[in-house]
Amino acid sequence: MPHLQGFERSLAFDHGDNTPDKRAQYVYPTRLWRNGVLEHVPENEGPWDRGKFIAANGGVIVPFIAWCPGSVAVGETNRAVSAYDLKATFASLAGATMENETDGISFAPLFSGREDQVARRNFLYWEQGLLGENVQSALFDEQYFALRMQPDLPTELFDIFDDPGCKKNLADERHPLIERAETLFIEQHGKNPWYPNLTLALKK
Repeated sequence: MPHLQGFERSLAFDHGDNTPDKRAQYVYPTRLWRNGVLEHVPENEGPWDRGKFIAANGGVIVPFIAWCPGSVAVGETNRAVSAYDLKATFASLAGATMENETDGISFAPLFSGREDQVARRNFLYWEQGLLGENVQSALFDEQYFALRMQPDLPTELFDIFDDPGCKKNLADERHPLIERAETLFIEQHGKNPWYPNLTLALKK
């Protein structure tokens, strides 16, 4: 960006894609396939055992980069932000007031390393009702990731600080969080034409 006029007054955001999915043939060049089987997956999977198109941790977590020389501090954070935080963040940076309240919060203080000025949210929620799956998941206190692959299956729980790949299920050790997650899965789901199967499954 330095070659662009006015770049020194610009704040640039970028985010990466998440992990690959072996069913998504259109994602990879033909040379990686043989007889309809993906023989080689590009090495961007990270530690996750479930990837793209699934609302597991590997399907919802992506890197997010902010760049503005002199304004954005060099460093990194593991604080959780979401796309619907962008409006509140842009308004904060512009010194503007939003006309309509949203679920988002401003994460602008992160740019200067002031993590303590960004509220730690109680939860983030995701769901996926396509491709034959009825997945629901939630991140509690930006640390504990709850995942239910189908409404009639047990809810799994992982500490993504200690176990980012979600290998060790803590459900038997954290019953209050499991109860919290299963209540949230009902409360946060709304009827959506994109996910009719999930709505039907939750009614059973």
